[in-house]
Amino acid sequence: MKDSYDYFRKNSSIQIPRTPASALHGLEDGVLPPETYIYRATSVKPLFEEPIELSEIDRILGHPRIDIETILLITKILAQLIRNPDKETALFAAESINAIEKRYTERLEKIKKKFRRNKDPLDCRKLARLYFNLARINSREESIKRFYLRESHAWLKKLNKLRLLSKKEFILQLRVFMELGLYMQAERTFGRLNKRSLDPDILYLRAANDFYRKDFSSVRALCSGMKSAKHEGLRSFWMNT
Repeated sequence: MKDSYDYFRKNSSIQIPRTPASALHGLEDGVLPPETYIYRATSVKPLFEEPIELSEIDRILGHPRIDIETILLITKILAQLIRNPDKETALFAAESINAIEKRYTERLEKIKKKFRRNKDPLDCRKLARLYFNLARINSREESIKRFYLRESHAWLKKLNKLRLLSKKEFILQLRVFMELGLYMQAERTFGRLNKRSLDPDILYLRAANDFYRKDFSSVRALCSGMKSAKHEGLRSFWMNT
């Protein structure tokens, strides 16, 4: 069952304003729901922050394959637990975060060795994605986050020299620009598009980019062009329809 705060569960930091002022502007222009302003302007915390079961975290981390969204949720919880007054809990959290990062770095090194032998574009794509995910995992450490984002961008550039970027790779490139705060560079990239510019996923990112450039009228116009059912919820929130 959906509720108003489902918006925060499903959307990344790209769609959530960073300050009360920007949330208010978005609300006044009809491109954001009231919950975003409440979330930024008050000390209210989402009710989906639930009690934490360490054994369950340990069980999940024991799986050989964990999707990135689960990793991000667990990392967010562990970052809170590091400040726990109980030393054993804090130590568990720190060791778990280290284990997550070690898993990623070991995979990076393995794929890099493979790429040096074969120069396979698929390995370039994997490395760009892994570095981007590491940036998301380290979102609270700005310098580390930016380092991983730049590495992701570097591997995308290498990939683009080997062949044209696919839609997913192109979207990843745009997300890297946006996470680095390079909104004008992302906008210039959008400007070089042709048929792709009407793709619903591209429209979604362009609206998010324009939001952070504070071009709210463009956000509204772009949301009107989102006809895909996939974006119906986001369009309804941003346009109050």
